Amino acid sequence: MWGGKLTRWEDLPQYKGRTMPFGLPHYRDVKVPDKHNYATVEYMDHPVKQYVYDVMTNFSGGLDAKGIAYQLFFPVMFILAGAPVVTVLVLSGLFYAWSLLWLTPAANRASRRSAERCRNLKPNDWRKIYQEIAEEKAQEDMLVRALRRSGIRRL
Repeated sequence: MWGGKLTRWEDLPQYKGRTMPFGLPHYRDVKVPDKHNYATVEYMDHPVKQYVYDVMTNFSGGLDAKGIAYQLFFPVMFILAGAPVVTVLVLSGLFYAWSLLWLTPAANRASRRSAERCRNLKPNDWRKIYQEIAEEKAQEDMLVRALRRSGIRRL
């Protein structure tokens, strides 16, 4: 199931939605790839277009006003404190960190690859996998509790 076999380009699902100038995807037609649903996986015909598509999927859920407020809290505090040099340094650092995170849509690529590898799994298969994981977690927790009760500690 997790073999390193690559899928041929012709067999991958191609983007069939509307496009903007330069062939870029339209924001309303962007689908976030889900590893459980192979129908949500779409590929663009050029790496730059695919990158733009992945960046759009990062924001397809909408902007989180609470997250933006948390991001702006410290810069506003430095501005109110009246330290212009620190303010410039903090704002430029926050802008760099934000742009770095905004421009790295690696999670979407990983979701697409996972969906490709698991495209033949049905919902019952996913339920069975998650049930096995839950059972293993419960067994591990039971062993940890038994070790704690016995008084054995780590070195």
